Amino acid sequence: MNGTTDPDTGDVTCETPVGPSFIGFDTNRSPFNCVPLNPFTSEFLRTGRFATDAENEFAFGFAGVQTRVEQQIAGGYITGDVFTMPDGGDV
Repeated sequence: MNGTTDPDTGDVTCETPVGPSFIGFDTNRSPFNCVPLNPFTSEFLRTGRFATDAENEFAFGFAGVQTRVEQQIAGGYITGDVFTMPDGGDV
């Protein structure tokens, strides 16, 4: 969102370079190519999404979580008398 206008082309460009050490966006989820964002467009104000996939991917990244769970279950039961108490009663 820190954009400037290129004086030669008139295009909006990102002023801050983006890379592995860039602070501000989650660089693990966001593409490293900067995409100018305008949160004041009618599309964004109505839907909360930007007009293009490139803008949405840069702003929101790629959310994905994968969880692997391994579980081992053992069970059993015993019937009958386990042992005899000294007073002669069975347990």
